[in-house]
Amino acid sequence: MIAMARVKSEDPKTAFPAPVQTPGQRESRESYALLLKRKTKPLWWEDYLELRARGLDWRKAAYVAWASAPTYKRWPKTLEQLAGDVLGLRSDRTIRKWKENNPDLEEMIAAFQVAPMMKHRRDVIDALITVAKLKKPEGHRDRRLFLEMTGDYKPRGALALTGEDGGPIEIDLETEYRQDMAELAEILMRASGQELPAESEITGEADT
Repeated sequence: MIAMARVKSEDPKTAFPAPVQTPGQRESRESYALLLKRKTKPLWWEDYLELRARGLDWRKAAYVAWASAPTYKRWPKTLEQLAGDVLGLRSDRTIRKWKENNPDLEEMIAAFQVAPMMKHRRDVIDALITVAKLKKPEGHRDRRLFLEMTGDYKPRGALALTGEDGGPIEIDLETEYRQDMAELAEILMRASGQELPAESEITGEADT
């Protein structure tokens, strides 16, 4: 898959790690020129430009950007095609040697793969806070997650399990939910300085 993109922040002077007389560098320059001439750029082009700005030569930047993209968005489809058709390499063994000699490449790939999620982190946190502040039952899960994130609430390590005479194990979710509600209510009431109600008023259980 490809998308329209403008060529920007691309400096040919920093694109190559060795002079043209070095074996393989003539092919590198020819392949680089072909990539720049494309009217349509790969969907990983913006990541490529950022990696170039960070100092990677054009071949390594293209590889990292390509490997960071979702599989269905990759152009070309395979590593072998990337090596031969885009980077001007004889085979993808050169790329494998890059990875062996420079472990930082894998770390860059991992960082760029999670970058879209980190980009929207603040928006998700704002949405979490908005729902958690709702004084309605629908906000229970968000309030619980919020308090877990702030360290004000620590859920139990395991659910209540029951099973008799070798029968199937049952998970008592209803009991777990009532207990969690009681603990959350206690935390919130104490934080606001209010008097704690009876547990039956929180969980809805009748005293026996």
